[in-house]
Amino acid sequence: MFEYPNKITLGFSSAGYYLNFDNINFEDNFIEIDFIEIWIGAEETSAEEKRMFLKYKARIDKEKISNTASWIVEVYGIDPIFIAEDTIGSVNKFESNFFVKEKTFLRKSKSLDSEIIMELIPENIFNIIDVCCTEKSKNDIWLKVEYEDKEGYIPFLSLSENWTVMENNLIYEE
Repeated sequence: MFEYPNKITLGFSSAGYYLNFDNINFEDNFIEIDFIEIWIGAEETSAEEKRMFLKYKARIDKEKISNTASWIVEVYGIDPIFIAEDTIGSVNKFESNFFVKEKTFLRKSKSLDSEIIMELIPENIFNIIDVCCTEKSKNDIWLKVEYEDKEGYIPFLSLSENWTVMENNLIYEE
Protein backbone atom coordinates (compact mmCIF):
# COMPACT_ATOMS: atom_id res chain seq x y z
CA MET A 1 0.00 0.00 0.00
CA PHE A 2 1.38 3.41 -0.98
CA GLU A 3 -0.20 6.58 0.38
CA TYR A 4 0.26 10.11 -0.89
CA PRO A 5 -1.38 12.56 1.55
CA ASN A 6 -4.42 14.45 0.23
CA LYS A 7 -3.98 12.92 -3.22
CA ILE A 8 -4.25 9.18 -3.71
CA THR A 9 -3.79 5.78 -2.13
CA LEU A 10 -2.46 2.97 -4.30
CA GLY A 11 -3.18 -0.61 -3.43
CA PHE A 12 -2.25 -3.73 -5.32
CA SER A 13 -2.36 -7.46 -4.89
CA SER A 14 -1.10 -10.33 -6.94
CA ALA A 15 -0.72 -14.08 -6.92
CA GLY A 16 2.46 -15.40 -8.46
CA TYR A 17 4.10 -12.03 -9.13
CA TYR A 18 6.85 -10.06 -7.45
CA LEU A 19 5.70 -6.42 -7.79
CA ASN A 20 7.46 -3.17 -7.01
CA PHE A 21 6.19 0.37 -7.58
CA ASP A 22 9.16 2.57 -8.39
CA ASN A 23 7.80 5.99 -9.17
CA ILE A 24 4.65 8.09 -9.27
CA ASN A 25 4.39 11.50 -10.94
CA PHE A 26 1.46 13.85 -10.50
CA GLU A 27 1.08 16.07 -13.56
CA ASP A 28 -1.65 18.61 -14.34
CA ASN A 29 -3.83 16.23 -16.37
CA PHE A 30 -2.58 12.76 -15.48
CA ILE A 31 -0.81 10.54 -13.00
CA GLU A 32 2.05 8.37 -14.23
CA ILE A 33 3.05 5.20 -12.36
CA ASP A 34 6.18 3.12 -13.02
CA PHE A 35 6.37 -0.43 -11.73
CA ILE A 36 8.01 -3.79 -12.34
CA GLU A 37 6.34 -7.19 -12.33
CA ILE A 38 8.23 -10.48 -12.23
CA TRP A 39 6.42 -13.79 -12.68
CA ILE A 40 7.73 -16.07 -9.92
CA GLY A 41 5.05 -18.76 -10.08
CA ALA A 42 1.88 -19.82 -8.35
CA GLU A 43 0.41 -23.09 -7.11
CA GLU A 44 -0.21 -24.44 -10.62
CA THR A 45 3.28 -23.59 -11.87
CA SER A 46 4.94 -26.26 -14.00
CA ALA A 47 8.61 -27.23 -13.76
CA GLU A 48 9.28 -25.84 -17.25
CA GLU A 49 8.06 -22.30 -16.59
CA LYS A 50 10.38 -19.32 -16.91
CA ARG A 51 10.45 -16.23 -14.75
CA MET A 52 9.31 -13.20 -16.75
CA PHE A 53 10.45 -9.66 -15.92
CA LEU A 54 8.30 -6.74 -17.13
CA LYS A 55 8.37 -3.00 -16.56
CA TYR A 56 5.33 -0.80 -17.07
CA LYS A 57 4.70 2.91 -17.28
CA ALA A 58 0.99 3.51 -16.71
CA ARG A 59 -0.69 6.85 -17.39
CA ILE A 60 -4.05 7.55 -15.75
CA ASP A 61 -6.02 10.65 -16.72
CA LYS A 62 -7.00 12.68 -13.65
CA GLU A 63 -10.43 13.18 -15.20
CA LYS A 64 -10.99 9.42 -15.03
CA ILE A 65 -10.24 9.51 -11.31
CA SER A 66 -12.24 12.62 -10.40
CA ASN A 67 -15.30 11.63 -12.47
CA THR A 68 -15.69 8.17 -11.01
CA ALA A 69 -18.37 7.34 -8.47
CA SER A 70 -16.21 4.49 -7.23
CA TRP A 71 -13.16 4.63 -5.04
CA ILE A 72 -11.40 2.15 -7.34
CA VAL A 73 -9.98 3.00 -10.76
CA GLU A 74 -8.81 -0.06 -12.66
CA VAL A 75 -5.69 0.25 -14.75
CA TYR A 76 -5.44 -2.42 -17.43
CA GLY A 77 -4.33 -2.96 -21.01
CA ILE A 78 -0.91 -1.42 -20.45
CA ASP A 79 1.88 -2.57 -22.74
CA PRO A 80 5.20 -3.26 -20.99
CA ILE A 81 8.18 -1.09 -21.94
CA PHE A 82 10.64 -3.84 -20.99
CA ILE A 83 10.37 -7.64 -21.17
CA ALA A 84 13.01 -10.22 -20.24
CA GLU A 85 12.75 -13.94 -19.59
CA ASP A 86 14.85 -16.28 -17.49
CA THR A 87 15.84 -19.87 -18.29
CA ILE A 88 13.44 -22.81 -18.42
CA GLY A 89 12.67 -24.11 -14.94
CA SER A 90 13.68 -20.90 -13.16
CA VAL A 91 10.24 -20.43 -11.56
CA ASN A 92 10.52 -23.60 -9.48
CA LYS A 93 14.27 -23.35 -9.02
CA PHE A 94 14.63 -19.74 -7.84
CA GLU A 95 11.15 -18.35 -7.09
CA SER A 96 11.64 -14.76 -5.87
CA ASN A 97 15.34 -15.14 -5.07
CA PHE A 98 17.55 -12.79 -7.05
CA PHE A 99 21.32 -12.91 -6.97
CA VAL A 100 24.38 -12.31 -9.18
CA LYS A 101 26.29 -14.86 -11.33
CA GLU A 102 29.65 -13.81 -9.96
CA LYS A 103 31.14 -11.17 -7.74
CA THR A 104 29.97 -7.70 -8.72
CA PHE A 105 29.64 -4.31 -7.09
CA LEU A 106 26.59 -2.42 -5.92
CA ARG A 107 27.20 1.09 -7.28
CA LYS A 108 25.89 4.53 -6.42
CA SER A 109 24.78 5.25 -10.01
CA LYS A 110 24.37 3.49 -13.38
CA SER A 111 28.04 3.46 -14.36
CA LEU A 112 30.99 1.11 -13.94
CA ASP A 113 32.97 4.21 -12.92
CA SER A 114 30.50 5.06 -10.16
CA GLU A 115 31.34 4.89 -6.46
CA ILE A 116 31.15 1.36 -5.04
CA ILE A 117 28.69 0.95 -2.17
CA MET A 118 29.54 -2.69 -1.46
CA GLU A 119 30.45 -6.01 -3.05
CA LEU A 120 27.76 -8.55 -3.94
CA ILE A 121 28.56 -12.26 -4.22
CA PRO A 122 26.32 -15.07 -5.56
CA GLU A 123 25.21 -16.03 -2.03
CA ASN A 124 23.68 -12.56 -1.48
CA ILE A 125 19.92 -12.54 -2.16
CA PHE A 126 18.59 -9.05 -2.95
CA ASN A 127 15.36 -7.30 -3.94
CA ILE A 128 14.93 -5.76 -7.38
CA ILE A 129 13.47 -2.25 -7.26
CA ASP A 130 13.61 -1.20 -10.91
CA VAL A 131 15.18 -1.73 -14.33
CA CYS A 132 16.59 1.28 -16.18
CA CYS A 133 19.00 2.35 -18.89
CA THR A 134 21.81 4.88 -19.04
CA GLU A 135 21.97 8.19 -20.84
CA LYS A 136 24.39 6.63 -23.35
CA SER A 137 22.14 3.83 -24.59
CA LYS A 138 18.81 2.15 -23.93
CA ASN A 139 20.74 -1.13 -24.33
CA ASP A 140 23.03 -0.31 -21.38
CA ILE A 141 20.60 -1.86 -18.89
CA TRP A 142 20.96 -1.62 -15.10
CA LEU A 143 18.96 -2.90 -12.15
CA LYS A 144 18.25 -0.81 -9.10
CA VAL A 145 18.46 -3.26 -6.18
CA GLU A 146 18.27 -3.32 -2.39
CA TYR A 147 20.50 -5.44 -0.20
CA GLU A 148 20.90 -5.09 3.59
CA ASP A 149 19.06 -1.72 3.60
CA LYS A 150 21.42 -0.33 0.95
CA GLU A 151 20.18 0.68 -2.50
CA GLY A 152 22.29 0.89 -5.61
CA TYR A 153 22.76 -0.30 -9.17
CA ILE A 154 24.18 -3.42 -10.82
CA PRO A 155 24.45 -4.23 -14.54
CA PHE A 156 21.49 -6.31 -15.77
CA LEU A 157 23.92 -8.84 -17.27
CA SER A 158 25.33 -9.61 -13.81
CA LEU A 159 21.95 -11.06 -12.74
CA SER A 160 22.10 -14.82 -12.17
CA GLU A 161 20.95 -17.31 -14.76
CA ASN A 162 20.64 -16.29 -18.39
CA TRP A 163 18.00 -13.61 -18.65
CA THR A 164 17.19 -12.70 -22.25
CA VAL A 165 15.84 -9.27 -23.14
CA MET A 166 12.84 -9.75 -25.43
CA GLU A 167 11.72 -6.12 -25.72
CA ASN A 168 13.41 -2.90 -24.64
CA ASN A 169 11.69 0.47 -24.89
CA LEU A 170 13.32 1.92 -21.78
CA ILE A 171 13.84 5.68 -21.72
CA TYR A 172 16.67 7.32 -19.78
CA GLU A 173 15.51 9.03 -16.59
CA GLU A 174 17.74 10.52 -13.92
